[in-house]
Amino acid sequence: MVKHIVLWDLREDLTKQEQLEAMEGIKSRLEALVGKIDGLLDAKVYFDMIDTCNSRIVLDSTLESEEALRGYIVHPEHKLAGTYVKSKVANKRSADFFI
Repeated sequence: MVKHIVLWDLREDLTKQEQLEAMEGIKSRLEALVGKIDGLLDAKVYFDMIDTCNSRIVLDSTLESEEALRGYIVHPEHKLAGTYVKSKVANKRSADFFI
């Protein structure tokens, strides 16, 4: 199995209300991909971060294999969700590793 972890910061020009809407929108879109993309076993988005964290949003996802991760990345449903995410965030950091 493979873990796919992504961390984002929100765009600074978003109002507090827009930030809340963006976080909920990111969460709902990414978590909804489970069951739509083969090999994506789980996806959880967190944004209630402790102030020691230097990111606002975290995606913690589990995939069956490295091949499943590669398929997930190019899947049209993931790309559609990614378009929304990219419109709301400023930075992205990620890590993929075997578990």
